[in-house]
Amino acid sequence: MKERGAGAPTFNSRLAVMSFFFATACPRPETKRHMRYQRAAKKIPVVLSAEVVTRIL
Repeated sequence: MKERGAGAPTFNSRLAVMSFFFATACPRPETKRHMRYQRAAKKIPVVLSAEVVTRIL
């Protein structure tokens, strides 16, 4: 999924489904131990330069 460009929310929701499956339908706690959720990438805020602010105002 990571190679195909799936985002963190998509990855985490699919991982939650797999975790539920391995916890209830097919009890395999060793598989669940290796599952790691991804964090959403933090975006750096856009900071306008002084020139751009004067043009806007």
